[in-house]
Amino acid sequence: MGNHTWSHARLARLPPDDVADELERNERWLADTTGQTPSWVSYPYGFWNDVGPAAIQWVERDPTRVGVMAEGGVNFVLERAALCRIPIGDDDLTGFRRRLHQSILVSQQDQFRAVLERV
Repeated sequence: MGNHTWSHARLARLPPDDVADELERNERWLADTTGQTPSWVSYPYGFWNDVGPAAIQWVERDPTRVGVMAEGGVNFVLERAALCRIPIGDDDLTGFRRRLHQSILVSQQDQFRAVLERV
């Protein structure tokens, strides 16, 4: 179980103090309810333009926290506050393998393009 904010707000649209309140309020509630402080934060909506730097910074303040983006793909470079995820949905194992392979290919293509842009 992880933190998903108190009100499912688009964090990038909030001032930094409100971002911290959304995340801290839900973290406290989860800790009080379950007896454990969550390490995972699954950002509402989860795309870069929805998350924003204040949420990333909040996650990075605690080295035990991990942030998960909604953008599918595979992390070739580990970014603890911005891990990609691959949705499973209603797939069986064969369907999930297909999604995984597609995500790896797309991620590799994105990585390759990024390298070429630097050259």
